[in-house]
Amino acid sequence: MMNPAITTSNTLAVDKPVADKPTSKSTRSLAKSHSQQSSVPENASLKTSPVETIVKPLTFQSPAQLPVQSPAQSPVQSPASTLQGSPIQRLDNNLTLLQGVVEGLPDGIMILSDRGELTYDNSCARQICQNLLATANSASVPLQIWRCCHALMDSRQIAQAIVIEDEIQTEAGTTIRIRVRWLDPGVEHSSFLVTLEDQQQSAQYRAYAEAQRYSLTERETEVWVLKRIGLTYKAIAAKLYIAEDTVKKHIKNIHARRDAAHWANG
Repeated sequence: MMNPAITTSNTLAVDKPVADKPTSKSTRSLAKSHSQQSSVPENASLKTSPVETIVKPLTFQSPAQLPVQSPAQSPVQSPASTLQGSPIQRLDNNLTLLQGVVEGLPDGIMILSDRGELTYDNSCARQICQNLLATANSASVPLQIWRCCHALMDSRQIAQAIVIEDEIQTEAGTTIRIRVRWLDPGVEHSSFLVTLEDQQQSAQYRAYAEAQRYSLTERETEVWVLKRIGLTYKAIAAKLYIAEDTVKKHIKNIHARRDAAHWANG
């Protein structure tokens, strides 16, 4: 037989928890008062709660306290700088640059329509046309140039990319070389691109370049430039107020320098 004492002990072990037992009103009041008194010293020992520790660094400053950032340090571009790099601004800059390049060319540049209307000309072309027409009306096209344009129109059935060349002798004795080509051969009513080259001026530029290449003296350079543009020994001597034999001597020295440079580079 089982011992009654052990049975009684097992029965007491499975009783309900003490918390489920009803408590009196005075007992609940005493527990509440003890909880309030014990929480005060615990919170008093901490400066901030965990929630306050996370939120406290996210403080807001007034606009006066914010650091001022210079425009150079700011990553945001101003409207002016944005407009400067816009496609329209870049196109205007490219057109201005292109116009400056065309105006600086030593040759005359003209654009004519197939009806003979002048669309564009640079300053060099205007000067050449004025010399050919002996008038200040730069809007007119010399007859010699328009004849080359007609010749290009007549040869269009043969080849669209052909270039017509001709030469004009001015009253001043200079020679102007004319080159006419289609500006856009694929278009039915295309325009003519006319190039006017002053051969005397081009010869001067080549002479100056050669004088630099062959290390000519100042007097030799003057003689060589005049020789390049087609003057005779007698004309060079008269222009420089020197003897004709002196001109021949300079020309001989120039040829010797050219031959020496060719041998050195050859």
